[in-house]
Amino acid sequence: MNYLKQLHTKPNRQLTFINYYNSQDLSEVVPDNNFVNHFTILSGKSGSGVTHYLCGICNHYIFEGEKVIYITAQSIVFLKALLKTDEDYNLFFLELSRHKLIAIDNVQFFYKKSAKHIQFLFQIIQYARLAKVPLILGCSDINKDISKSKKLMLGLKFKRVELKELSSYDVFRVLKNLCTPEDQIPTALLYAISAYNGMVQQHVHCLIAIRFHPLLKVISPNDLTVEDFDELFNIKSYFPTQQFRKCFPQMRLDYPL
Repeated sequence: MNYLKQLHTKPNRQLTFINYYNSQDLSEVVPDNNFVNHFTILSGKSGSGVTHYLCGICNHYIFEGEKVIYITAQSIVFLKALLKTDEDYNLFFLELSRHKLIAIDNVQFFYKKSAKHIQFLFQIIQYARLAKVPLILGCSDINKDISKSKKLMLGLKFKRVELKELSSYDVFRVLKNLCTPEDQIPTALLYAISAYNGMVQQHVHCLIAIRFHPLLKVISPNDLTVEDFDELFNIKSYFPTQQFRKCFPQMRLDYPL
């Protein structure tokens, strides 16, 4: 039985490169035609965009008419429990070889899992190499990245790419993309929010909270400066982590709108 057909192994269609904003050069993540870069580990902090990028590259292949597998580590563990016989394993690995790309997300889930589960993951990695199917692992918790273990990764050749924290410009683009002309969101507000460090979800939450703040109904937001928004709405309170920097110079750049 093809157990992959029992699971959802397709990426989120809403997560594409069109709405992925990161000025970091990620060309190394894309598998090359010569199969030199067949095994890549993409890691970053929670909210850094690992899942978005994995879904984006898978959706790109699907758009080109290729077959891909996007699957989470949780589903890999579930699959392991389903495979009972040698025939089950053979059919599973045969199915893997029929795809152009394999992306396994949430690898941090394997942290402190049993040896048999980790061994199954490495069987998939080794088989992908033999079948010449590019494979990308995504890890959204650098503290639970099992690929950092030299003992586990001994003998495996791979490329590691770590996502950096989004710049204020990247965050500005994310927020701008969420706004429509009907929302009438002042650009100064987007500048003020994007100046703070934090996860994208925190920036979006801040934008939504201020967008529907009662104070905006009694003042003219278009007349407010970046400093006014900062002071009136205490934007810093939406970002509980310590702020080591604020991007005042970047806030005054004319970001492409």
